[in-house]
Amino acid sequence: MLAAIPNGLAWSRFAVSASRRIGNSVVRNRTKRCLKEAFRLQQGEIRAGLDLVAVPRDGLAGESLRRAIDLLLPVLRRAERAFAREASQNP
Repeated sequence: MLAAIPNGLAWSRFAVSASRRIGNSVVRNRTKRCLKEAFRLQQGEIRAGLDLVAVPRDGLAGESLRRAIDLLLPVLRRAERAFAREASQNP
């Protein structure tokens, strides 16, 4: 799941909130590091000015960075399109 709101800044911010349901602290922290790195690598692909909070699901634990990027990028683009539509409707 990804929650997004505009932040009014010239850059986007990204946070991850992983519950214990994901696994023990080692698994949760690895999942968070992996998602944050995936965001960092794809940051130039999305519009600036969003605050994003990702809540990873159980299936992401143990996945590679490449897989995290493949999963995160479509979600980021969907959030970006939603805000672009909202901005065009509310000038």
